[in-house]
Amino acid sequence: GTGNKDMTVGNSGGDGTLNLNDGVMELGGNNDGAGLELRRTLQIGQNGGTQGEFNLGDGLGAAGTASFETWSTVAIGGNSGDGVLNIKSDGLLRINYADALALSSQLNIAPGGGAVGVINQQGGTIDMDGLLQMGTNTAQAQYNLTGSTGTVNVRAISASSTSTFTFNLDAGGATKITVEGNVNTAGDVTAGSVSSTVNSRSD
Repeated sequence: GTGNKDMTVGNSGGDGTLNLNDGVMELGGNNDGAGLELRRTLQIGQNGGTQGEFNLGDGLGAAGTASFETWSTVAIGGNSGDGVLNIKSDGLLRINYADALALSSQLNIAPGGGAVGVINQQGGTIDMDGLLQMGTNTAQAQYNLTGSTGTVNVRAISASSTSTFTFNLDAGGATKITVEGNVNTAGDVTAGSVSSTVNSRSD
């Protein structure tokens, strides 16, 4: 784990880049010593004049060999900051459900007015038991999926009218976003006027 503090990549006018090309990084943990999960937030590009970028995987290793795991929210762009998460074929982002606390978390792209948040995923995996939240308070959220080899599992999606999904197809088609829902919830998906673009492969 990374200890008892939240983690920020780019904050308050200072740009930041994090490269995780191999190995496992845990933020927080599944036991704080008292049997509860230790929940710490990852923030990428927070506050005005800031650019943050997290490169998860470099496309050279085996699937899942560049792994980031947390039990709390991942926020990409926020409070007028710009954030980018790039996931390659060997990248794995896992956002766990906190069983002992009975709390789920979010993958939050562009929370807050003036923010810009982007996910570029080319293969690799996002696996989370929580909400994919895209764009709040006029913030700009973009999710770009390239190729058909990626995996995306979420519990639910909430997308504002300032959000865009772009699917760049290859010979196998497109990466699917699987909305798994919750056994206690019927129809665990909400959406605004989200737009999507499908681009055919060029070859």
